[in-house]
This record gives sequence, structure tokens and C-alpha cells, in this order.
Amino acid sequence: MLVAMRRGRWLLLALLTTGLLAGAAVAFASPKVYESRAQVLVRPTGVDAVNVEGGRTKSELNLDTEAQLVRSTEVAALARDLLGASGDPGRLSSRVTVEVPANTSVLTIGFAGDTAAQARDGAAAFATAYLSHREDSAREVIETEAATVDAGLEDLRGQLTEVSAQLAGADPRDPQKPVLTTNRDLLQTQIEDLASRRSDLDNRLSTLAGGRVISEAALPEAPSSPIVWLDLAGGGTAGLLLGFGAVVARERFSRRVRRAADLPERCGVPLLGELPASVAPRFADVYGAYGPPGKLFGRLRNELTAALPGNGRVLLVVSIDPGPAATVVAANLAAAFARADRPTAVVAAHASPFLALPDLLGTPSVPGLAEVITGRADLDEVANRAARHPHLTVIGAGSAARASGWPTGTMRQLVGALSQSAELVVVESPPAAGGDDAQRLAGSADAVLLVVESERTRLGAVIDFAEQLRRVNTPLLGAVVLPRVRPPAVAPVEVPTVQASRKAIAKAPAASAPELRFDGGKPVEGATEILPVVPGGTPVPARSDSAAEKKPGPRPRRSPSADGRPCQRG
Repeated sequence: MLVAMRRGRWLLLALLTTGLLAGAAVAFASPKVYESRAQVLVRPTGVDAVNVEGGRTKSELNLDTEAQLVRSTEVAALARDLLGASGDPGRLSSRVTVEVPANTSVLTIGFAGDTAAQARDGAAAFATAYLSHREDSAREVIETEAATVDAGLEDLRGQLTEVSAQLAGADPRDPQKPVLTTNRDLLQTQIEDLASRRSDLDNRLSTLAGGRVISEAALPEAPSSPIVWLDLAGGGTAGLLLGFGAVVARERFSRRVRRAADLPERCGVPLLGELPASVAPRFADVYGAYGPPGKLFGRLRNELTAALPGNGRVLLVVSIDPGPAATVVAANLAAAFARADRPTAVVAAHASPFLALPDLLGTPSVPGLAEVITGRADLDEVANRAARHPHLTVIGAGSAARASGWPTGTMRQLVGALSQSAELVVVESPPAAGGDDAQRLAGSADAVLLVVESERTRLGAVIDFAEQLRRVNTPLLGAVVLPRVRPPAVAPVEVPTVQASRKAIAKAPAASAPELRFDGGKPVEGATEILPVVPGGTPVPARSDSAAEKKPGPRPRRSPSADGRPCQRG
């Protein structure tokens, strides 16, 4: 996952930046909201709802109910009148927040306004309206109870008057007189109780107070919303989540090789090795034996030795995409075999416009394989020993080298001749995406090693080439994954073709013909080399003077014999 995040870091960074910009846009586009708070100490009125069991406070008040009353329509209507506003009271109550601190009898009433003054006035109005509504509700209950007591007193006093009159007119010997006396005493007691109760109600009315404001609403100094850092954090978090999702989806549904595990999991191709992205490609020399890349190719050498079928000696190195990737792998793999004191030959079967295989091993590119196949040179004349690897023989591509059009039987005979003196022949193939040349060369090889570039090679191309190898019955040992290899920057030079160079030499006087070498498009005296080009007019880099002195001049064209070897001179 970390590797996927590293590969998709630009996408992740882009979505993170987008999220931050979106958060900033929301923060600056949102209207400013100011909030002010007032605290109210709630006192019992004697007519409050009893606190339910498990309530948040231990007093006789149910503050959860009181908090709901603060936002009620009745309180909102009173607050609207105090503010002198108009409209639906419900819109005002939607701006109110009420908090109940634990184990207290305090309500914290907040109000959100468009301005600081509006927030302060709203919080004060709702605090006052709540206390007023609470007192009015309690007064209404007490007055209703007092009216009931007054009615009871009036009825009892009427009854007392009637009983007293009956008792005054009764005969002392009347048997009903004791009953009347008892009734009179009972009525007097009830009247005294109701009178006492009525007196208590009067006292409660005179001292009625539902609470008081203990913290006045203050003028807020800064808006409470929007909170810029919070919007930025939210936007950044959303951007990161989208980025992670996009990277995972990209890795999961990508049609390119994003990670080495894609080859065995999605293509069914064994993975033999992976060159870390931190290792820079080398275009002037092969990797050292003791560095991480050198150890990777050493391990790959051991695995290929065990995996080559039977007496297989010819290994074709094929890259899916055009570029120097196959050249780098073929040169370093051949050097790894040579370091193990195993006679090895490496052949460039095509002239790469990006990097010549002999350049990595310090040998000349011309003459090469093209001259052998066209009969202009013998095999031993184009074979060069690598200076730093005495067990390694290098054969360049030659001039105008290409694999297309070469008879398959001829190529098989050439590599067969090389395998007589070498334990392993490594052949650098043209790219598989360039046509059918790689498949045709695979018919002359004992096994194939595939070179894949991450972030470039398509999965479908890997699957298609594996199927091509299956149809020609050539085993695919596995694949090596390299980070995307950028071709080395080479300044283009205009170099005459081989035919033009020969015409120039033919026209010059034989006695005084200068020896020519083309350097940067200009002829220089003192050398015999004619610099050739590859198909399409791409120049092959010039050889050193020592190499020019070592190689003979142009040879007459000869045709290969029936068995594929150059014919002997008559």
C-alpha cells in the first residue's frame, strides 16, 4: 500500500490540495455567525415537574424538561416581543442552544446571530423570556389553587353559619345538639386549615421567583462560525480520503503494470526479480557485482540456470515496450553469468535507437550480426571480448541491423554456432510491441525472459506476448520488473549513410584519398571508419580510434551457405 501511495503521490497531492481549496472556499463563502451565551440559575417554584429517576441532576427540578421549555414556541414568542422582531417564533428558537452542566441547577442559553449585537440581544431576550414564562406559569398554577381554596372557604363558612344558627335555636335537652356542636367544631377546623393554606399561597405569590440570570450575555468579539481551520481540516481530510480511494481504484483497475505483484496475480507470469525504483539506470556500464542491482542479477543468474529446460543454452531477453530496458537487462545478465566463470555470449539482435548493447560492455557495435547474416563478415570477426569480463563475448547489431526479414533457420544456426563455445547465449530481442520479430526469434531460443517496465507496460500486452510464446512452444521463464527507464539524452547528429560514404570514397583519387571518419556530421582526417546507421536514419555511435584500427575495412559481400555459416573464400 505504501508503494501504491508513493506511485500515486501526485494524484493524492492533487486531491488533497483540492480538498483544502474547497474547505477554504466554504470558510470564506459561509456567512459569519456570532454566538452569545447567558446563564440562568433555576429555582424551584413549588409547582415544578418532579425530577425523573436517573435524571442528570439531583435536585427536585427536571432540568432536561426546562431545557426543552427554553426552546418552546411560547418562550420564543415572548423573546420575539422583547426583541421587537416579527415572523415565525420557530425561526428564532432554531437559533437557540441550551446546555445543562452536570450536577447543577444552571441552564446555559446560547443564541446565534448574524451580528454580535444580535447574538447578545437574542441570548438576553431568551433568558428573560424563559424566566418570565416560568414565573407566569407558576403564578397561574398558584392563583388557580388559591381560587379553589377561596371557593372552599366560602362554602365552609356558609355551612358554619347554618350549623351555628341551628345550634343556637336548639333546646338544651335536644339529642341533636351534641351532633350540631361536633359539626360546628369540624367546620371551624376545616376553615382554619383552608385559611392557613390560602395564606401560604399569598406568601408564595409575593415571593415567587423562577430563577435569575447569573451571567449576562456578552458582546462576542469574534464570530463562532465559520471556523477556518476546522473547514480546512475537513476539506483536507475529505481530499485525503478521496485521494486514497482514487489511488486504490487506480491500482486495482489500472491496465498498466503498477506493481510487480500484478504479473503473477493478473497476468499469470512468474516474477523473477524487481529492480528498485531508487536504483538509477546505468547507460555507460553494467552494475557492479556487489551493489544491490548486481546482487539482483546474480540471483537471477542462479534462478535462470536452474530453470532453463534440459540442455537449453539460448536465452532470449524481450522487452514489451521500445526502449533501453531490454538492453540493460541483457548486458547485466550476461555480465553476471561471465562473473561466474561461465563462457557467455551476448548478441544484439536489433540496433536500438536508444542504447547499443556493446556500449554497456565496452565493445564496438560495427561490424556485427548484420554483417554476418548478409555475408560481409565471419562470426569470429564480429565477436569481441568484453575488457572487464574475459568470459564474455559480445556481438553488436551491426549496420542497418534488424530482425525482420532474417530467416529463422539462419538465426537458429548462428546461435547454435555460438552455443558450441559458450555455455549460455543471451540474445537481446526487438520489443514485442514492435511487431512479430520477437515471436520469430523466440522460435530459435530455448527460453524467454520478459522485461517489464512499471507504470508503462500494459497488462494486456504481457498476456498477449505470453500467449504468443505458448503458440511457438517456447517456455517463458518469468519476468523482471524495472522502473520506467528513460532513454539517455543524446544530441542528434547528421551522419551520411553507408551508401553515401562508399560513393564519396569511390569518387576520391586513389593515391591521395584521405582516410575519413565522421564526427558530429563533419569529416575528420586520420581515420578509416565509416559510421553506419540503423533503419530510419538513426546513427550508430562512433567507435574509438583503437577499435577502428583493430577492425578491417569493408569486405566484399558474401552469401551464407546452406547451413547458415559464411561461405569460405575460393
